[in-house]
Amino acid sequence: MPELFASAALVVAYLSFWAALGFVVVSAWPSAAGAISLMGALWAALVVGLPLLGRAWAARLGDAPPP
Repeated sequence: MPELFASAALVVAYLSFWAALGFVVVSAWPSAAGAISLMGALWAALVVGLPLLGRAWAARLGDAPPP
């Protein structure tokens, strides 16, 4: 049962993050087209770009040393 609460909390946190980011973008951007473009760029940077950078960083560090 704790796993269910943890997964529900993660889903709520994920949705809250994107909703808050959307509110900030919409309030700061004057046009709808600009806001949609900015949200698409932010989504691509966070969901696609960040894992790519993490993978490149991990590859640069190399394997963990054996114990």
